[in-house]
Amino acid sequence: MTVPFSKAMQGYGSDFIKDMFAHARNPDLISFAGGAPGPELYPLEEFRAASEKAFEEHGRTMMAYDGAEGVLQLRELIAERMTAMGVESSAADIRVVSGSQQGIDFIARAYLDHGDTVICEYPTYLGALNSFNIYRPNYVSVLMDQDGMRMDELEKVLIANPQAKLIYTVPEFQNPTGITLSGDRRQRMVELAEEHDVLIVEDSPYYEVRFEGEKHPPIKHFDKTGRVVYLGSFSKTLCPGVRLGWACADFEILDRFRILKEASDFQASTVTQYQVATYLRDNDMDAHMLNLCTVYKSRRDAALAAIAQFFPDNVEYTKPDGGYFIWLTIPGVNATELLLRAMNEMGVAYVPGEFFFAGADQSCNIRLSYSQMSEVKIHEGMSRLGMLLSSVS
Repeated sequence: MTVPFSKAMQGYGSDFIKDMFAHARNPDLISFAGGAPGPELYPLEEFRAASEKAFEEHGRTMMAYDGAEGVLQLRELIAERMTAMGVESSAADIRVVSGSQQGIDFIARAYLDHGDTVICEYPTYLGALNSFNIYRPNYVSVLMDQDGMRMDELEKVLIANPQAKLIYTVPEFQNPTGITLSGDRRQRMVELAEEHDVLIVEDSPYYEVRFEGEKHPPIKHFDKTGRVVYLGSFSKTLCPGVRLGWACADFEILDRFRILKEASDFQASTVTQYQVATYLRDNDMDAHMLNLCTVYKSRRDAALAAIAQFFPDNVEYTKPDGGYFIWLTIPGVNATELLLRAMNEMGVAYVPGEFFFAGADQSCNIRLSYSQMSEVKIHEGMSRLGMLLSSVS
């Protein structure tokens, strides 16, 4: 066939995410690559019971169209959780999307034209770059420290780029670094966005996956003029297979989401929305999260202890208070080139850091995810990886 793809699609995308999922399915590989919940922690029996209860109560209503806004019962329950987090919300402030990734895609489709400026963290989330890249934006990255995106640097960037459209941030246990944006910087970010009239996209799928440390209100908490779009997800708290997330935003933005939802897939699955709504109603989600966080904390602790024991002394790494990720910096090592040796010789997989940089990349970083591996496998996998790093450092 000789019909060409659109100009937007030519040279767009890569096979990296597909390959990452393929590696994660290999039972012989100790994989620190996939940023997903541990399957043994899915609330299988509770979700099965909720599904049966939902069909008993709603019958064929569950199997019909409902609309692009999302099932009312689910939006009400999400709004309750948002309010408890510090963002006063009602069902009218929520739109259900097919995972927060779709929310990022809708932001890109609603706001970006080719060449528009997007401000993001350095490094930033790979999936967001995939959604933005089709519009060939001008990326401007802002340096981070242990407290997240630096507001002095953000102010300089906003002054230098007066036509910037949006700031994209993962403020909680950032993917890929595990770093959390401090409370004072959240408020300052909103102040700067007000001064320079830009949108803030707060991508926060890990907000409730906190093990320790000070809990901060979402950036959306400080929003008085409707310029913050909060994106949440059930993928990291319930299970990724439901493919449900939500946007909490101003009505004008949410109405654009409705239009885009109708144009893309019309609506999220009615069946799944009722199943999740019934699960949330009939189960103690806070107790479920406490269990998850207890397990993930143990896995994080095992990973940090193994890094300290087995990795070369020149390796720098983050120590997250929650989430799934540890970010390594290994001077003088090309982590992308080393990956094949890690998999083929050591039976260990990770994500090279270069995929998380917009524009100028770095080859000396690794993202490690501890969420899916047992403590025994974490110890073994880290010892193997440490051996490999020691041989090339």
